[in-house]
Amino acid sequence: MRSTVPKFARGIERPPPLRVGVVARRLRDVAGRIREDDIAEVREKARIDDVVSGYVTLRKAGGGSLKGLCPFHDEKSPSFHVTPSRGFFHCLAGETRVLTSEGVREIRDPAGGVHRVVGASSQWVDAPFKSYGEQRLHKITLTRNQQVKELFATDGHRWFIRSGKGLKNSKELLTSDLKAGDTLVSMYPEPEQTATVADWVVRSVEPTDRVEEVFCAEVPDGHAFTLEDNILTGNCFGCREGGDVIAFLMKIDGLTFGETVERLADKYGVQLRREDGDGPSERPRGPARGRLIEANKIAQEFYAGQLETVDAVAARDFLTQRGFDHEAASTFGLGFAPRDGEALTKHLRARGLTDEESIAAGLVAMGRSAYDRFRGRLLWPIRDASGDTIGFGARRIFDDDKIEAKYLNTSETTIYKKSRVLYGIDSARRDMARSSQAVVVEGYTDVMACHLAGVPTAVATCGTAFGDDHARVLRRFLHDHEEFRGEVIFTFDGDAAGQAAALKAFNGDQNFVSQTYVAIEPDGLDPCDLQDPEGRRGGARAGRQAAAALPLRAHQRRVQVRPRPCRRPDRRAPRGRRTGVEHPRQVQGRRLRPRDRRDARRRRRRRRVRGPPCRRAGVPTADRAH
Repeated sequence: MRSTVPKFARGIERPPPLRVGVVARRLRDVAGRIREDDIAEVREKARIDDVVSGYVTLRKAGGGSLKGLCPFHDEKSPSFHVTPSRGFFHCLAGETRVLTSEGVREIRDPAGGVHRVVGASSQWVDAPFKSYGEQRLHKITLTRNQQVKELFATDGHRWFIRSGKGLKNSKELLTSDLKAGDTLVSMYPEPEQTATVADWVVRSVEPTDRVEEVFCAEVPDGHAFTLEDNILTGNCFGCREGGDVIAFLMKIDGLTFGETVERLADKYGVQLRREDGDGPSERPRGPARGRLIEANKIAQEFYAGQLETVDAVAARDFLTQRGFDHEAASTFGLGFAPRDGEALTKHLRARGLTDEESIAAGLVAMGRSAYDRFRGRLLWPIRDASGDTIGFGARRIFDDDKIEAKYLNTSETTIYKKSRVLYGIDSARRDMARSSQAVVVEGYTDVMACHLAGVPTAVATCGTAFGDDHARVLRRFLHDHEEFRGEVIFTFDGDAAGQAAALKAFNGDQNFVSQTYVAIEPDGLDPCDLQDPEGRRGGARAGRQAAAALPLRAHQRRVQVRPRPCRRPDRRAPRGRRTGVEHPRQVQGRRLRPRDRRDARRRRRRRRVRGPPCRRAGVPTADRAH
């Protein structure tokens, strides 16, 4: 019987069977392989689009496939494709005939070797040709001087077309974005004369049922090479990742084959059986990821129960003063760490966790003996995009707490990297994908206030400033690329620290294709402090603050463009010395998006007609009138 697994996914090397701890189903540690028919059942029941969508926002790409921004490398255009009907994913490729120094050849012929091709600079350059596995192809019909020809490429392949006045410039488009009338750029090896040769024009682009192994060259010089008839095309920016649902989880979460199968079996209700045998059972280095997830899950449940105890009165009062009731605390899974330094340690031991696993999960520390890392603090569970608890944020609430830090977060573990984690992403990611908007706030309570006020796209960093890795996470869920733009709204305090945070965000503005905005509360309040005392509308003003956001570039010009001081007693400027304002180069030289100009015009019109704008963050109409 023919295998249903794509050829490029069949060669995945499986590590020896591991002795994996019980995660949800409490299976015994036994030697022997998981039975092949059980693995096949896991592959069949675990829909790859369902699993991948927990890490990447996917949109329809035609032909029954989905696409998004690749989670394995940073990119500006979506090259990550998922085909649910065939159960596999891949990253960008193309297929046609290519011009080499040896003449025109089918692009599949030189695969696996290095050949000379014409690059974007008209020079012959060396380029490796590689296979990208089986993919669905589009047919591109071209015409030139009453000639007609056909090319075949994936819907994510890159093409250069003529643009601008007189078609003197060029721009890049994906196959799926080509349309009738587009003129493809031609490239000829120097010093060949090309004045009398016309360019090819697109007649049509059609999806097909043709699925073949595809190939592409990788050219460093201009990232482009020349096809037959001198058509310039972009080489593949894909990372060559591909495989089935098991391969995806192994790669993105760093799991072993056995751990991945068990994790999917837990989720989709497949009972695993193992073959009998006396083969050695190797233990992985350190606790398995599943055990660390299980430890954090047990801890979250334990802490949530402790929030109802007498010892947690101070923690409950803290929440009440900020307008959060019992229902809000339950919704976000808040908890309380007992002041007893071994309460959680003993609880984890009773649930079958070893001290080694508890320490590796960041829940327990080791001194003379094992003790709880968090003691006498209010805790927020930090979850990844799939909803698994991977760490905690703990706030100081007792004056006699020996640790002076206001917030104490889980230390770095194999599953918790603070530079790549955003608090609230598990709740916000679907709304981000739907609205193409993200609101970045500064703290855990700010996220709660925004979500409860009807701004479900709010997220926050966990004990660190917003950085490049955080931007990459947001881009994947926003589907943020050159052809599809959303908006990212940063909210900061109005004090000096907030201004510094806004400057740092401005320095990372170019990480986004989406338009970036900043919303600053002039009175220096946090979003969670903007609630009514009774908490009835909890956070509505926070929503209005986001709604009146100013483009980040415009805000930075406003705060950095300052009057030049004049030292003369009569306050007159010396002859030849300009007073006015100064424009910092880093603001003036920053790329200006077209939406900057459009939004500025819109704000001016609205001020003339009906006062300050209210256009974002899903703020109720009734609130906008205030």
